[in-house]
Amino acid sequence: MIRRLAFVAGCLAISSVIFTDKVNAQLQVGGTVNVNVQTVGTVNIDVTGTVAPTCSTSNITAGVLRVANPARLTTNSSQATGASNGSFTLTCNSGAQLSLGIPIPQNDLSTNVADYGAKIVGVTSNFAKKGGSAETATLGFPFPNNRLLEVEVYVDNGSNSLPTGTYTYRVPVNITAL
Repeated sequence: MIRRLAFVAGCLAISSVIFTDKVNAQLQVGGTVNVNVQTVGTVNIDVTGTVAPTCSTSNITAGVLRVANPARLTTNSSQATGASNGSFTLTCNSGAQLSLGIPIPQNDLSTNVADYGAKIVGVTSNFAKKGGSAETATLGFPFPNNRLLEVEVYVDNGSNSLPTGTYTYRVPVNITAL
């Protein structure tokens, strides 16, 4: 028993010497070990983390083109009964840059018209339209999370009536978190 106590006391004394600059160890009769340890200094641990800018979309809803006049289709409900803009919900933890592409015709009928275009209502001031270029807008941070954005589309055949049939377009919106 005393050998075990002596062994334990010795291990404690040696480990204390390794980790501190001053150790006092005493073995008392009855098997109690007292160890006094002196603090040698302070260590500061720095921790760093990064939150990357991100955006996500949800609630993507297709728009509905309706006849505004014989030569024009629109998703703008104030111009045509039953029309509705396409929409999506944007959520970001930072600002965002939106790049609205030119609508892409999805069938021959949609290609063979004089003009077509799209804009993000309240965000892009101009339409991205046939023969033109994309429209870009930056939404600063903070902006409301779960922001509903609407995409308005028009199809126009100038002074000629639009041929009968279904007109279908896909509007690309590229989103970059800033």
